[in-house]
Amino acid sequence: MKTIMKTMLVMILAWCLFGESAEAQALSATLAWDNADTTDQVRVDKASSSSGTFNTLTTLPAGTLTYTDTTNVAGSTPCYRVENVNSSGAGPSSNVVCKAFPPMPTVAPVMHPIP
Repeated sequence: MKTIMKTMLVMILAWCLFGESAEAQALSATLAWDNADTTDQVRVDKASSSSGTFNTLTTLPAGTLTYTDTTNVAGSTPCYRVENVNSSGAGPSSNVVCKAFPPMPTVAPVMHPIP
């Protein structure tokens, strides 16, 4: 039976991806972490705040070191953590990283007088 031995450190690498629309770039988050040797899977959890309830966003195969979340919405502050998972269960959670995505700007209508 395997035991998970270390906690991972998660970092936010980038908040946008190149080659996407401006809206998609502004709402993307790429996470990166170091991986434990005894991992069968890596689980990425997401919450709406650092003290919120974390839910599984995705489960990735062993050896995966990055993940890009494109499910964010303007005006949100998602928080992430990562856990190694093996046949013994989930290991300790990584540090929590959060990012506030600003609301999309509103454009006021321009009124032109009728000539």
